[in-house]
Amino acid sequence: MGGMRKLIDAGVHAQFVRRHLVDTRGAHGGAQFFPWHRALLVELEHALRTLIDPTLALGYWDWTTDADDPAASHVWNTTLLGGAFPGVCIPDGPFEGAMAQVETPHCVVRNFYARSSRGMVRRRFVTPAFIGNLVSNGEDSWDDFTAVAERIHGDVHVAVGASINARPVGDMLPTSISPNDPAFFAHHAFVDAWWADRQSLIGNDYTGFHRQRAVSPDDRLDVFDSSVRDILDLPCVTYAPPVVALTPEGRGFAPDEASGGGPPVAFNFNSAPRVDTEAVEAARDAQARGVGMDDEAIAAAKAAVAAVAQRVAARGGGRRRPANSAAG
Repeated sequence: MGGMRKLIDAGVHAQFVRRHLVDTRGAHGGAQFFPWHRALLVELEHALRTLIDPTLALGYWDWTTDADDPAASHVWNTTLLGGAFPGVCIPDGPFEGAMAQVETPHCVVRNFYARSSRGMVRRRFVTPAFIGNLVSNGEDSWDDFTAVAERIHGDVHVAVGASINARPVGDMLPTSISPNDPAFFAHHAFVDAWWADRQSLIGNDYTGFHRQRAVSPDDRLDVFDSSVRDILDLPCVTYAPPVVALTPEGRGFAPDEASGGGPPVAFNFNSAPRVDTEAVEAARDAQARGVGMDDEAIAAAKAAVAAVAQRVAARGGGRRRPANSAAG
């Protein structure tokens, strides 16, 4: 985490945020979602290794293990991503008071109560069984796989950026500038691991459409001066199995149980709040529209998500996400 903070303070991190800002439509809304974001992750890791420490690697947050109560996850402790309190700068940890430069200078904001039971109120994420089913079902087209992944990945953006209706909105929610928050990279590295798992199972199957345009591996990702094929052919993208420390109750370590955990749980809004399904779907729709997706694409993504959920339910929970054995 210290390496990332050095990139932020040196202004290098802002260059990656600007790429995401200027090419939001290229990064979202179809088949390019995975290769575009992998290119961003690989180049950021390269910056960490060349400018800070050659032994560094990007870590990922397997938020499915914290799906039921993500605000209480140990990733928000003072040695990892740091804390959060609605409408204010990051209060502690490696990114305490971190300043973003895009689009205007401001401190990075998260709108939820970190290290708090139900500190994201009614926000929950999909389960390991859902991701395992998504990744392992080779019958899904690339279009469906990407549509599901892009839609559900937005849940984390919304939860971190706007679980609490405070101003300013947290940096993770305006999708175009969401890399301002270092949590973006831990989140997207996990999402990229889904693709790595799929590649290990069925290989590259890059086909389909991006914003109603048929895609080809020869399509250019201009902000990276690369083609999609260049990203597909990367030999070095692998992920170690997740390191998950669970309490007897089955969730990630509470802050006072984790190394460097920081203060104990500060709030307990409700031990089992009702998840507002309509609100979740509305937030997903709003984020999709925010990156320019039309109603037809949104409807297709909804249907693809529902299909995975039905498969998981039919199999009584399904399998967990497979994990590659090598660290990248």
